[in-house]
Amino acid sequence: MVASLYRLHEVLYNTEAVFLENAQSPATNTYLNRVPIISATCSLEQSRENDQTVQSRKNVQRPGFVGVRTGTLEMVTLVPGLTTDPLAGPIVTNWSTDLLGWGLGGSLTADDGGTVSAGTSGSSFTLTGATITPGAFIRIGVKNDGRCDGQAGVVSTFAAGVTTLLTALPGTPTAVDTARTTSTIYPTEANPTQTLRFLFALTDSGAQFHCMGCQLESFSDEIDIASGRPMRRTWKYRIAYWDRSSVSIPSAVAMPNADTAPIAGGSLFVNTFGTAVRNIEECGSLTLALEMGLIPQMGPRASQEPYGNITGWVSNGCVPTLTWTVPYTNQAAADFDLDGSDKTVFKHVMFTSNGTAGRCQGFYLPRMFPVGTKPTYTAVNGLTYVTKVMRGTESTTTTSELTRSTIRFFQG
Repeated sequence: MVASLYRLHEVLYNTEAVFLENAQSPATNTYLNRVPIISATCSLEQSRENDQTVQSRKNVQRPGFVGVRTGTLEMVTLVPGLTTDPLAGPIVTNWSTDLLGWGLGGSLTADDGGTVSAGTSGSSFTLTGATITPGAFIRIGVKNDGRCDGQAGVVSTFAAGVTTLLTALPGTPTAVDTARTTSTIYPTEANPTQTLRFLFALTDSGAQFHCMGCQLESFSDEIDIASGRPMRRTWKYRIAYWDRSSVSIPSAVAMPNADTAPIAGGSLFVNTFGTAVRNIEECGSLTLALEMGLIPQMGPRASQEPYGNITGWVSNGCVPTLTWTVPYTNQAAADFDLDGSDKTVFKHVMFTSNGTAGRCQGFYLPRMFPVGTKPTYTAVNGLTYVTKVMRGTESTTTTSELTRSTIRFFQG
């Protein structure tokens, strides 16, 4: 017998109409989508519980009993843009926008772009043919146009084409400059309800594992400013139940694109909360951490699978912390010293990875405050920098879940 190559495997997925809908009949599961993974690790757990019956002879043991099935699925992928240019029409979602939207609970893809008819400043202009939701993102122009450079901005208000931004663009747009919308993904106060099933499938006969009742527990982005290589994302899912049923691999499900671009030609906007004036910081490193997690609901339920005891998931929230370095200045320490709710100067930050249509991505933290230890100095690539650490909280604009969200991700 010759062993198969482990690296030849697939991760397929589909949504569940109801939680664990096919847990007792995994062979009926269907999978319409595939994840373009860089790597994946599926940890499937089912232990044998010990038989602890007291014996009258010291070396006698009895076999135990099969326990419950749970597990985790961890995948590493590139972080794509929309892969198609949204200027051509309404946004077309892809595997990345779908997975992130189902995981965080909030997803906006209905906006439509247009053109600039008149510009007043980098944060005020009028659009034609556009539909924009306050709190969402918009990208104006193209790279090296000498005005808006294809950078992203966060919309404050939009009415009959008149647009104001929370984060000003590099310059004032002119008539016929393009206005591209993006997908906007954000965490909600309401618990995300869409669960998924994944097929972790090796090429060996019978080595196809159906992971059901899955929900996103956490994710992290690798933002390598020094190398500029495209962003990578590590997704971690909790598995409520798993089983094995043969599926032919390679499958007929096509591999989707993961179009992205280097972290180059983008920007890191940082300014005082409520101030739209464009202020770009030259960061030497950038790390985004998210405090997330899932709490399992446990107990019996109708038609429950034989080795399952999880009946649902409850999100523990999504609180961001941003850490970045800038060439040394005393300002970071001065901001740190202004403590308490009455003195702290809140900031807002937007990161744009690049200016390429269909391949850019980024995020916006609408309101942040310093945390951690007082900034002193940091060595980055042999140069003197200072590290800033800030935690995000909800915005004061409570019009919608989107406008008040602690963090928003975009793909454009």
